[in-house]
Amino acid sequence: MVAVWNDASSLSIGLPRAQPVTAKSCSTGLTQNASVTASAYCNILITTASMPHSHIHDHTEHLGCVFATNGGYFGGQPVNCVGNYVANGTVLQLQNAPATNAAFLKNGSMIFGYADTHALQGLASSSSQLVSGKGWLVRRGAVHWNASQDLRHPSPFAEEFVPRTALGVLKNGSMLLLVVSGIELAHVGVSLQELSEMLVQMGAWQAVNLDGGGSSDAVFKGAVVSAPTCSDTSHVCERPIVSIMCVGEHKAAAGDKPHGKIFEQM
Repeated sequence: MVAVWNDASSLSIGLPRAQPVTAKSCSTGLTQNASVTASAYCNILITTASMPHSHIHDHTEHLGCVFATNGGYFGGQPVNCVGNYVANGTVLQLQNAPATNAAFLKNGSMIFGYADTHALQGLASSSSQLVSGKGWLVRRGAVHWNASQDLRHPSPFAEEFVPRTALGVLKNGSMLLLVVSGIELAHVGVSLQELSEMLVQMGAWQAVNLDGGGSSDAVFKGAVVSAPTCSDTSHVCERPIVSIMCVGEHKAAAGDKPHGKIFEQM
């Protein structure tokens, strides 16, 4: 499933303690195999140890999501988020670990890339929204995962055929979400090379790999449109996750600023 929209001006991220945040909504165009343009807003909902991880469709109705996918990585006991997150200008979590960041700045620009501890603090304070993943898939319109600094090389993680989810941006500032279904234990899915090539074919200028495997999931108008798995079998089942990216209907308001310039941070 592919969703593409031409205004990534409000990638909002929330970290609820007991109740989900209220998502800003958006209008979006969706298609199974091609890009479409529409104005859009995106929300990432992150649950924490105080709020058990849950399914995407648990949140799509009350958040008003037209389209939603899984988001960042998670792990540990109790289950918690992994990576860097800024929501609506508020720093939610920064971790001193290798990661590829996608930052949406307060001045309307976007930054993809890495940041050390000091640079990450500055990047976070300048961001309206920020999320991190594992693997810089596309850089300047070309496949880049095999040079990504947050991956080991050679990387069994990159080479295995599994379900994948990615966040990318086109050169004109449009943002896209890509979900590829599969079965991890059966080695059904795509490698990072194949995922990167798909993104390049779609016109991605920059892209980052988000959480994948059985967590890869896409929901459209309340219905699961991908094939997520809970037990790595062909049985379709939504796996509990800790973060979602949610796109909902929204009429552009006065003062809404579309993202324009795209930068890198090495």
